[in-house]
Amino acid sequence: MLPAVGITGKLRRYIANASMEMPARYDNYNLVERLGPANIFTAEFLGAVNPSLPAAQLAEAYHAAHARSLINRMLALDLKYTLADNDLPKVVRSCELAGVEATFPL
Repeated sequence: MLPAVGITGKLRRYIANASMEMPARYDNYNLVERLGPANIFTAEFLGAVNPSLPAAQLAEAYHAAHARSLINRMLALDLKYTLADNDLPKVVRSCELAGVEATFPL
């Protein structure tokens, strides 16, 4: 069966993603998750690592957040992963290359 395209495909993907439990939904757009580790890495590499560890660490951080609401748990993940591991290093390095000093309020 061919994947649905256009508005129907977008609606199906939205419903499928919205139906996922957190924190799996948070990481659902991860390229490795989308394509599958076996389609990206060699069998030798996968044999030397634990491919389920990142999801377990994400779940641990999500459940360890001292937050009562979904949005605050999601913000805790953003602070721990998206900002610290992804966005801030890119901004800092880009600013360094441009000769601009970057500072952050946190």
